[in-house]
Amino acid sequence: MSNILQPFQLPIYQSYIEEDTFTKIKNDVSFYIEKNQKVFKDGWNSNTKTNINEKNILFKSKTLEKILEYNSIKYSKKWGFKNIQLGLNSYWINVAKKSSFQESHNHVETSPFTNVFSGILYISTPTDCGDLCLESPNTLASSLLPPNNILPQLTCIKPKERMLLLFPSWLGHFVKHNNSNKSRISLSWNIHYKSLN
Repeated sequence: MSNILQPFQLPIYQSYIEEDTFTKIKNDVSFYIEKNQKVFKDGWNSNTKTNINEKNILFKSKTLEKILEYNSIKYSKKWGFKNIQLGLNSYWINVAKKSSFQESHNHVETSPFTNVFSGILYISTPTDCGDLCLESPNTLASSLLPPNNILPQLTCIKPKERMLLLFPSWLGHFVKHNNSNKSRISLSWNIHYKSLN
């Protein structure tokens, strides 16, 4: 008798926001973008516009915060974490116009808190607006093997409105070029943890 063990699985969380709640968040995001164009600057190694470094005119939404915290707790249960408290570290808006992209990066940050999860909520996703690509954490193994389904070098996800994704903050990821004539709009965030021991 034979069996395949898969000890090194990496769960990626995916959910869809309820329609009415999403419409409220989308309207709030659109209003913020319209009223605060000046705060959007090029992102890290990217021409995608973001308000990540804006300190004075922050986008705030209690509805959004509750959704992010709720889904983060659900995701943390899949990991089986014990004796930790999760907290929403920061969140920001990304506006990717035609030809915008985002180079490979991660969200590792240890001060003042250690990020454990990062996420994306897609607000506006025109056709061919740029897939999110998650990079294998097993880069050596996946680069030495022929193309396969067990250890792919990349897993790419096509963005859809209302889609919420969560993944480990240390996981490398990038976004392909937006080939549409409309902007892809998304919200990104980091979740930190602190030990309760």
